Amino acid sequence: MSTISKKFVLKHTFKNVSSIIEKKPVFSGEEEHFNVPWRIYIARNDGNLSFYLNCPKSFKIGNWSVKTQIQLRIVSGYNRFLSAENTFGNTNPQNLFTSYGFASFMNWETMMTECVINDTLEVEAHVLIEKMTGFNEERLIYFNDEDLSDVMMLIGENKFYLSKQFLASQSSYFKSLFIEKHKKTSKLALPFIDSDDFQKLLELLHGHPVINENNVEGIVLLAKLIDSPLAKRQCEEFLVEKSKKSLQKRMQMAERYKLKKLASFCAESLNVPVESVPVMQPKLDNVENVIPNHAFHAQTANSPPPLITLKTIDEVMEYKSNSALIDTSSTVLDESSNKGLKCVWNGYMIYQKGPISLTWNFDWKELKSQGIDGLSGDIQLKSPDNSFPPFLIPVDLTESTQMIEHVIGNAANDIRVAFEYHFIPIYSYRDVTVIIEESNPELEIFLPSKKNDTILVVDAKLLYVNKSFLSYHSDYFEELFSKDGESENQNQYSIDDVKYEDFELLIRAIHPYTGFPDENRIPRLLEMASRFKVPSVIGQVEHHLLNNSKLDNIKMIWIADKYRMQRLLDKSISLMDSKKKAVDVKSSPEYSELSSDTKGRLFERLVLLL
Repeated sequence: MSTISKKFVLKHTFKNVSSIIEKKPVFSGEEEHFNVPWRIYIARNDGNLSFYLNCPKSFKIGNWSVKTQIQLRIVSGYNRFLSAENTFGNTNPQNLFTSYGFASFMNWETMMTECVINDTLEVEAHVLIEKMTGFNEERLIYFNDEDLSDVMMLIGENKFYLSKQFLASQSSYFKSLFIEKHKKTSKLALPFIDSDDFQKLLELLHGHPVINENNVEGIVLLAKLIDSPLAKRQCEEFLVEKSKKSLQKRMQMAERYKLKKLASFCAESLNVPVESVPVMQPKLDNVENVIPNHAFHAQTANSPPPLITLKTIDEVMEYKSNSALIDTSSTVLDESSNKGLKCVWNGYMIYQKGPISLTWNFDWKELKSQGIDGLSGDIQLKSPDNSFPPFLIPVDLTESTQMIEHVIGNAANDIRVAFEYHFIPIYSYRDVTVIIEESNPELEIFLPSKKNDTILVVDAKLLYVNKSFLSYHSDYFEELFSKDGESENQNQYSIDDVKYEDFELLIRAIHPYTGFPDENRIPRLLEMASRFKVPSVIGQVEHHLLNNSKLDNIKMIWIADKYRMQRLLDKSISLMDSKKKAVDVKSSPEYSELSSDTKGRLFERLVLLL
């Protein structure tokens, strides 16, 4: 689950901004935070400023991921900022991100006029880490003995069976919780704490020498949060006596976590007075603006432990469905009611041997009436006959009735699918300001990989793609890749007169692990599918319009006519069942663009109504 305080700020001043060369990135220095390297870069990109957060940690060093909320800011001149969320790392082969940000953060000339001072640009990246995987170490103790415990603490997805008395003796925060305020509490969820850090903190408090370069910042952060003097002191001793971290990093940690001995050590190393190395609250400048209010409590390193509306819970809400056969005629696959959470699972094969559309309709109004603000977790999708590998769909239920959609790529006939979900209730936290804006990230399959064997140049961006995959879906690309001698570099092809965002929209529609786009973008998606000759996308759109769309009927008729969607055209014409509707169709601006054949069919329909 989410961690409340794993946040940091990267700051950099870019100089000689007017001399930045088109499409040549300029990087800040690299900084390490929570055992992960980070840096910022900007670029001049077709009249716009591109602004990205970069995580240069190698994909070759095991599988890892860092889920983040980020806010990129210009702080010189007129302040500007945009916010987004992203998971860096390589744990999901279909989702490999090293950089994330905005290709068009703002207009370049506007930036030069309003934000650049003396040819310098000051920027910041405010980062909050929600979850880290692949960084945990081997457990030395398993806190799973229920007989010797009097409280079960749910930290993330892990249960810890512990002693209230022991925790209270090591932490004033837990002493306040268990001895002074909530003596009878036997089950407690703390979603703001990182489970790996908590595991190492417990091992440390039980006498094990677990501190190392990789985990020291996570442990000292948690020790500061819960006010554990022993853990904090041992982390400080390690940083002074054994750590190989840079002096700059240790000074930063001394300031953030109020480590006076470490601050003195750094001052002596620099031969400066101790008083000039203040141990004070760092300026984190509204990092809470990028924190979802259902999952986090905004807190700086020196603020007191968070005020939480404590609720006891029985356990994580879990459910496993039976496997269901999915074909072109299947509908409702499963219905369940679990502790106040209702779920109806639907699934269809869009066409024979084609993509599968899955939806989960959740209803948790009963839980909302009990004081729960939301549910957070995941849906795990499986194939009992191994038609596809299992994968997770992250889910945050924030509305009391909410639908989750997912599309699986082309599948064999008679595929069997099952799912299970795991959710934890989210309770009330202090209100925080939320500014999370839509972003347009680089699509994961456009990154270099063993599967991609050629390069497309789209809107001045290099997109790594697989020839066979595109050729299978598109006659346009089959013809393009079969031509010889027309490209100076046979491994690189230029696609002219198309925006990157539109091309990404098309690829998302055929990629196996992405969902259906927002309905407002359907016209643009159809234009792209028509230009690049991708009939499967037109089929997917027709299926959506037949079953799920809320578009006006005349708009449906116009789309069906233009893109030759016969089933949609038949249905839409049949819905013109009154003279008034016929008049509305005739007077609409779309009517003049219809083909003669469709106008003839509409006239025949009108005659039947007279």
